[in-house]
Amino acid sequence: MALSPPRMRLTRKDWIGDAVLTVVGGAVCLVAVFLPWANTQGAGLMNYSLMHPDTVRGLLETQWGLPALSLALAVSVMGVLMLALGPGRLGVALGLLTAAAGVGIVLVARDATGAAYGWGTQAGLGAVITLFAGVLLMPIGLASAAVAGALLYFERRAATDPPAPGSAPPS
Repeated sequence: MALSPPRMRLTRKDWIGDAVLTVVGGAVCLVAVFLPWANTQGAGLMNYSLMHPDTVRGLLETQWGLPALSLALAVSVMGVLMLALGPGRLGVALGLLTAAAGVGIVLVARDATGAAYGWGTQAGLGAVITLFAGVLLMPIGLASAAVAGALLYFERRAATDPPAPGSAPPS
């Protein structure tokens, strides 16, 4: 007797999980904006200090501060909208926008640490956390778009399928 493989079932819980991860990712990026993105002292490729010296400007004092803050706020708002609206028509768009914001966050983090602070500094805690969160937001956004699309598809399909034979109520 052959066993059939288990069927994958997507539910609203999957969508809610993606939305919560999006809110958390946005909040992490928001907190990381205020952490040091570069430091001059420390051994290795990263400085774990929560403070930077006076010779190093904070991220908000550079041209990348406003884009980093805007992207962090946008991701947080998209996550809240995902929770509030559910996987409706806007669900796929919100997921794709989250993935695009993740790409933007990665690019801002890469450019800010390299160009704004130069090669004489080491990456600070804020830059590394932001880069990590941006990389994770890309698959989270794509997954939430896929879940929203699948839930919409199966919801429409269930609404248009005729009832199975023998499942009609007795008359």
